[in-house]
Amino acid sequence: MSRSLKTRVSWSAVTIVVFAILATILTVVMLSTAPADAIPASPTDESKVPHYFGPYPNWANSPLTVADASVAITGDGFGATAAATVGGNGAITGISVINPGSGYSYANVVITGSGIGASANAVVSPTSVVTSIAITANGAVTGTR
Repeated sequence: MSRSLKTRVSWSAVTIVVFAILATILTVVMLSTAPADAIPASPTDESKVPHYFGPYPNWANSPLTVADASVAITGDGFGATAAATVGGNGAITGISVINPGSGYSYANVVITGSGIGASANAVVSPTSVVTSIAITANGAVTGTR
């Protein structure tokens, strides 16, 4: 019985060696025939490996929008600042007062950016500060991004 067991073990060892040699030959052949442009030059090769948060935004899949509208508050006071929130279609969806400033009896809102048609009015309190900004026209984006 020990003789048949010895024969089985030697056949198993031969099988493993043959399989390893065939796998190595197959790997070498496959790697040598792969087209060079299909393999990235480095782990961060931008032309071969797309990524979500790279220098080129993925607008098709991204739920995020770029706040590309600036808000300036002018008038007879000083120091008032505000920030615009821009929606997916480029329209202004909200304007928040960041700093109410002081010394205002009137204030104008100037919105600049890549869109057109947005306008808003500033609300000045009896204490001469800008308390809020009311959007009168949301505007829209011009052209494509």
